[in-house]
Amino acid sequence: MARRIGEKDAIGILRGAVIPPSIGLYDDAYPVRCCGGILLIKPDAVARSTDLLPGMGLDQLARKAVLGAASDIAVKGGRPRWYTSSVMMPPEEATEENFTAIREGFARAAAEYGLELVAGDTGSARELVIDITAMGTAERFVGRMGGAEGDRVFAAGWGFGYTWLGYRVLLLGERPEVEDRYVEAALRHLYEPRVPLRFDERAAEIINAAMDSSDGLATTLYELAELNMLDVELEDLPLDPDLEAALSNAGLDPLEAVLYGGEEYGAVGFVSERAIDQLKEVAEQERIPFWIIGKTRRSEGSANVTFKGRKLARRGWTHF
Repeated sequence: MARRIGEKDAIGILRGAVIPPSIGLYDDAYPVRCCGGILLIKPDAVARSTDLLPGMGLDQLARKAVLGAASDIAVKGGRPRWYTSSVMMPPEEATEENFTAIREGFARAAAEYGLELVAGDTGSARELVIDITAMGTAERFVGRMGGAEGDRVFAAGWGFGYTWLGYRVLLLGERPEVEDRYVEAALRHLYEPRVPLRFDERAAEIINAAMDSSDGLATTLYELAELNMLDVELEDLPLDPDLEAALSNAGLDPLEAVLYGGEEYGAVGFVSERAIDQLKEVAEQERIPFWIIGKTRRSEGSANVTFKGRKLARRGWTHF
């Protein structure tokens, strides 16, 4: 019987197709030296069965597909410029209405973030799949590696904590005892995510390492910690104080909410102590929620992520 493997093992096998292995394959986007600069490439895909949330329109799914790939370009210090799309759909769903909705989602992503659709393909499949390859340019590539002992840990973006709440409503059928405005905001973050593209691009000259937080904050921090052989010691949470109070009053754990959500599309990374004020200034100018949430120290064994001395569980979204 064939042995089932997880997503991390599957990616490890597929990376073996590149000889010699490229460091870019271990990052959010792949950097290629080209035309006197850096070209960044990022493929990403969404499917009806795993990504179309209850109440979500196809236009929102298409927009989210483009932004998911663009976010990975941006957090590497790039400006997303172009993308290609392949839309696979069962023949019985291949209606004018469905393709128009997908087109509208693509058009909104382009209008909001300045991306241009340059090529595409269509085909039949057992379920709807939208496959995006985003491309962008950068002057400096910000890798997952590059952090140093003593760096501070930062987070920037809008979705932290909110997406966790939204998943509880949409996927678990719960209705937490919080005001409607928090539920509405949570659903908005899932249906219509925002990506701090300008902040990410400008931060590239300041920060040492970064990742896009789309699989959950905890697993993102563990990935950064392991690759940089650092322990991450959290002292604060990237959470709207009003949301934190609302969750606590409803008997929900704000720590769980901020660490184990997913699809926040925020930037998480390491910055040197001396560059913190400069990074804060960029966040203020771009009007991006921004937090310094912890510090790093050299790991003496397996990398750990802790919050006020308590070791955190490594959990997050995985496909397999």
